[in-house]
Amino acid sequence: MAVSAETDASGDVLHWKGNDWHNWAWDVDDRPNIDIIGISYLIEGRLTISMSVAGSFNTGLSLYHLEFNSSDAYYRVLYNPESGVDPIVIALPTDFTPEDLATWVPPASETSIHEGTLTATIDWITEDHIMTGFYGWAQEWDTEDEKALEAWFDYAPNDRSPYGSYDDYYGNGGNGGNGGSSGTPGFEAMAVLAALGISLVILRRKR
Repeated sequence: MAVSAETDASGDVLHWKGNDWHNWAWDVDDRPNIDIIGISYLIEGRLTISMSVAGSFNTGLSLYHLEFNSSDAYYRVLYNPESGVDPIVIALPTDFTPEDLATWVPPASETSIHEGTLTATIDWITEDHIMTGFYGWAQEWDTEDEKALEAWFDYAPNDRSPYGSYDDYYGNGGNGGNGGSSGTPGFEAMAVLAALGISLVILRRKR
């Protein structure tokens, strides 16, 4: 059995706001519903992974993603409150190909959300149960209106952020300032699209 729990600072949600797709500014915001305060995993007969936020999982335009990797598989939990369905569990071997999707069957799993904590217990799909990577991220976004877009992100651990050091967020931008950086944000668009694509397949099967 192996257990790991990692805390994440509160009040460290990265806030992007842009006037169009090429001019953005950021600051650090207080967004409790996507403010990750801890992630953990438990390795035993099954895998149990969890994510806790400072608030609750009740925002509509948001996505929560928790991932555990071994050398030969990865296990993901995706939750989009707006979808109206339970968190989705995806477990795939690392040699999975798009052609395998037609015959892919989700692993046996159970999920729950209780007092700001999302938990998933999942059957192992391969022999290697040693953790090689474990992280979570949450994002919330606003609708696009007249070329204005707004989004919030949090990562655990913080070094998983694709936007650089969290220390920098409290530098030029300031906590709650008007933005300390401009340009085009490096959104994880491809990762989000891939995850949502698999999620849609699962949703169709559930219906």
